Amino acid sequence: MSTVEISFENLLVSGYGDDPDEDANGRLPMSRLGLDEYACVHGTIRLMISGRRVPHMGLFGPDDVCLWEWLAHFHEAQSAFRAEPNARVVVDAAHQSEPAFVWEREEETGFLTIAACEWSGGVADAQWQKIPFLVDDFFTAHARFRAEAREFILREAPHCGLEWWDDWGGGRFENDVPPTV
Repeated sequence: MSTVEISFENLLVSGYGDDPDEDANGRLPMSRLGLDEYACVHGTIRLMISGRRVPHMGLFGPDDVCLWEWLAHFHEAQSAFRAEPNARVVVDAAHQSEPAFVWEREEETGFLTIAACEWSGGVADAQWQKIPFLVDDFFTAHARFRAEAREFILREAPHCGLEWWDDWGGGRFENDVPPTV
């Protein structure tokens, strides 16, 4: 069994409260994805580390996670892990009182810590200090997540999905992260 799993569901385009097509949570269907003010995709991103769901990822709750932001966070951790057998990356989005996510690698073992964020006032989570996982499991889960997210974007927004992926999604990272699926 893998020590890291990453999945998504209910990805929709974030609206601005003024569109009649928005649902009760201010979301629009993926068919409205654009390269302008409608380029932000949010939903549920489920990151499981050692069988536990990682909390505090969403802007306004667990079902409001920014796809673009977490593609970047995962990429940042993976890049550091691939560069050095002992690495540390602090991912600090610094908004909406979110905590910081500290990714560490010690040889073949990775650790995730949810720490205090000096910029946004987000607090540490005592239940999430140096939770271990296998680095190779992270590489595999990340590659699978990126591939599935890309497939979803291209399928649900064929009018601009490829351009969105290249500009906003994981496409901007494809040249520096070798596939591991």
